[in-house]
Amino acid sequence: MSQGNDKQRNELLGALSSISQIGITIIVCVAAGIFIGRALDSKLGSSPWMTLIFIFIGVGAAFKSIIDYAKREQAKDKQQDRQYDSRQGVYNQMDAYDRTDAHDRTDK
Repeated sequence: MSQGNDKQRNELLGALSSISQIGITIIVCVAAGIFIGRALDSKLGSSPWMTLIFIFIGVGAAFKSIIDYAKREQAKDKQQDRQYDSRQGVYNQMDAYDRTDAHDRTDK
């Protein structure tokens, strides 16, 4: 395999890993909400209210986890954008934009 194919393969596997992580997060959070809600409903005799409440809590937890994951990925991408490109001997375009933007903010 050539280096280009290895890079494409790694990018594809990374994307599949991210998609899988998001899917599993949603399933586990909602399933935990259902499980806890049903257990409380059976003990308290309040069917289906606890199940519904904990399903919504599970969905909220899933969205929170996905948002946190997206923020981590965005920070990682931004860090990679700031890295010096030693092959070309220049900063990449995003870093040059950030430096220009910082310069504009200090002038005001």
